[in-house]
Amino acid sequence: MGSFLAIVGDTWRQSKQQIVFLLLIAAMGLFSVAWVLSCRVEVTRDGTYVLWLAFGGKVDGGFESLWDAQYKEVLSGDKAREKLRGPQRELRRADERASRAEQQLLVARVQEAAPELKQRMQTEFEAARQDFEAKKRSFQAVAKELDDSAQLAVETRSAGVSALDKGVQVWMSWGVMYLVWLTMFGFIAACSGYFPSMLAAGAVDVLVAKPVRRSEIFFGKYVGGLVLFTAALGFAFVVMFAGLGFKTGVWHLRFFAAMPVIVFSAALIYAIVAWVGIITRSTPLAIIVGYVYYVILEGVVWLLQGLDQQLSNADIESQWVSRLSEASRWVFPGFGRLNTAATAAVLDVPVFDSQPLLVGAGWLLLLLGTAYLWFRRLDF
Repeated sequence: MGSFLAIVGDTWRQSKQQIVFLLLIAAMGLFSVAWVLSCRVEVTRDGTYVLWLAFGGKVDGGFESLWDAQYKEVLSGDKAREKLRGPQRELRRADERASRAEQQLLVARVQEAAPELKQRMQTEFEAARQDFEAKKRSFQAVAKELDDSAQLAVETRSAGVSALDKGVQVWMSWGVMYLVWLTMFGFIAACSGYFPSMLAAGAVDVLVAKPVRRSEIFFGKYVGGLVLFTAALGFAFVVMFAGLGFKTGVWHLRFFAAMPVIVFSAALIYAIVAWVGIITRSTPLAIIVGYVYYVILEGVVWLLQGLDQQLSNADIESQWVSRLSEASRWVFPGFGRLNTAATAAVLDVPVFDSQPLLVGAGWLLLLLGTAYLWFRRLDF
């Protein structure tokens, strides 16, 4: 155990020599302070305390409306979308019929068709337009019914949550979202050199010459990087939590529920770059692969899943898009969905998507297992 902790401590010594990690810590601290300073408590005309932008003008409301909107979306869920799909389909078809009838009427007028034909087309257009208006009213009625039902559920479940509490939660969740992107981009660059530097000539020889098992070396270096990341992340969270607490009087402890999800994301991206670093012993290649995976590959998956959702909302069937989208959800961890889970964990909203965690756990075991087996076979 002493050897394991020594390797963890050696990772900190290695990190102090890397300007990237020190810059990451500084950036996280500056971001947390700036995020606290970017909001203010505002009093509305009816005497309600709300949270709003520090550089915004006088307002009659704050971020609490966004809290309600997200809560309503969660409570409505897929059932509401299914209930709206039928009226939405009918509305779209009625709109298409009205557009065709109007186009035919315009063509008849331009071509100076017979009065009887123009009159018939005018009648068809009016009937199509009235049908469209009726379908529109029906759709709006169903949408309003669902919205009112969800709003009532929100008000019932959040009776003890003030507008200021909601605003602080929304502001914290946004802070988590941007902090995740900032930390992941910096952590990829910082952790990519841990294993290649250790495997450099002379560095690893000192370790293997001592009575230390290779498992302690490998997992000590891996855990050491995560410990440093978690400590830096915890520092940023404490600054943001304490700053907003003193500024608003709201001490939202659920804010820290986002940390485990973020650390899990960091563990996954660290496993990817460590795997590349051990096999290639190249820090630049590990950085490139890390960014390609996190930015480009994740971007393609996000676009594919977004396209599938848009087609579904428009009631357009595309089996290959749906199949690729569903396959991507089970093949790739989904850092975007993990980020969403982290931001949602901050709010008092009962939502949790376990799929990216399950897929990510599988990737984590595969990457660490194969990387360790490769590390054991290396000759030093």
